Amino acid sequence: MRVPLLTAPRIVAFTLIYLGLAWLLVILVDGQNLFGLSDALQDSVLEDEPLVWYHLFREASPTEMLQWVMLGTGVILAARLSGVLSSASYRDAAIFFTVIAAGMFLMLLEDTGNPRHHFWLYARHYMEDQRTLFEFFFFGPIAFVMVYAIFRYWRYPFASGHATLFFVLGFVFYAVAVTSSAMHQEADFYERAGNFWHNLLADGDMVRPDGWSDFLFHFWLMDFLVEESIELLGASSLLAGIVAYGHDFDREPAIGDGYESTPTPAGED
Repeated sequence: MRVPLLTAPRIVAFTLIYLGLAWLLVILVDGQNLFGLSDALQDSVLEDEPLVWYHLFREASPTEMLQWVMLGTGVILAARLSGVLSSASYRDAAIFFTVIAAGMFLMLLEDTGNPRHHFWLYARHYMEDQRTLFEFFFFGPIAFVMVYAIFRYWRYPFASGHATLFFVLGFVFYAVAVTSSAMHQEADFYERAGNFWHNLLADGDMVRPDGWSDFLFHFWLMDFLVEESIELLGASSLLAGIVAYGHDFDREPAIGDGYESTPTPAGED
């Protein structure tokens, strides 16, 4: 199941180039005030939030929109691949990609609508300060779908020599992002982590918008810049895994039965 121009290496390369350039802008503009660009932002229409990282990585930002595109594309391609595998009588492999499509769809719904924040407005009246427990309860069903897929049907994606690494990376990146997000309030974890990144990127010398406390600045730096970067890496890795499996299946259909494929040298796909 080949998709013209869409290959796993291109997906990963695009993501790394985008994040590399975005982080470089953050360091040079927000951290170093290169050519006075940070000062210029403070005198522009962005004067209320004159920070590159805030506008590139906040909610519904270019970075998050890229996640939506990759998750949505992953849902479509995983469902399509499931249909191809099912029609070829590779039932268990088809189930794996059906579950992956469902899991990525749930992740897309959570990422675009942030329903957990709305549910917390009601749950907080009963759970009081147990936000971390609530987050684990909320993310649990989504995580269960993905974990079930990989533990129950691991032999099928891992039969693809090219897809294995991408799937592993995708699961690891999302595990880190979800765990960090769920525990953001424990011992002021996000505030401490954000302070670490602030010092690392700019020696603690970025512009502070009016009305932002140290806590809020460092919390959002971690929540937006770092967490959204990890999530984008996770989304692109899962999409790359799906695409890589489809390419391998076209070349060697036996992987639909869980038999390991033999990777071809780079450039021969």
